[in-house]
Amino acid sequence: MSENPYQAPIPNPHTVTGGYPANKAPGGLKVICIFCVILGALGLFGSVIGLGSLLAQEQIAEFQKKMSDPSQHEMQAKMAEAQNSFFIPNMFLAICNLFIAPLLLMGGIGVLIKKRWGQKILSRALIAATIFVLIRTVLTSFFQFQVFEIMKETVLDQLPNGPQAGGPAEGTMETIMMASMYFGLALGVVMALSLAAFYFWGWRYLKKDSCQEYLSTFSA
Repeated sequence: MSENPYQAPIPNPHTVTGGYPANKAPGGLKVICIFCVILGALGLFGSVIGLGSLLAQEQIAEFQKKMSDPSQHEMQAKMAEAQNSFFIPNMFLAICNLFIAPLLLMGGIGVLIKKRWGQKILSRALIAATIFVLIRTVLTSFFQFQVFEIMKETVLDQLPNGPQAGGPAEGTMETIMMASMYFGLALGVVMALSLAAFYFWGWRYLKKDSCQEYLSTFSA
């Protein structure tokens, strides 16, 4: 029996491209999807909590002031002022995350269940997440510097004046405190850049020939 010339070609499941059979998901793609599902779910939860905290920012500040020691009231007021000055950037980040996180979640699930719409959503979500993480890192780092200054002033004001009072020298304490703060900031920046690198790598990975060959077998 002759073949129908009008019939669309059927992909051969045994065709090997880039070291992978066409009907078998590359290992890297599964890793990307699983991480995107987890990060998307966590990001969605975090963005909802973050938006709620921003909207209740004044009430939270008042509650913290009531629960804190009177000697901490000045620091609490300065912290509240710093948070208010960053209200718009923080709101921007929370809203962006509220949109990007569900796309990562949906895209990861869509690719895992072999849907073409999953590939399109995941590709756009990965590049958007890369840009978002970089912007968030810059903004949060700038905010942390302000917090550091407030904490430094508060802690140093409460220290005994020099070794004669039985406490460490102010200069030594300041050095130790600032070193620990900058170490924490540097660690956070490294983790954020690693996350951005993962998202960018995932976006590039989706464009590989072996990955595209597998994704072409998906249903609509």
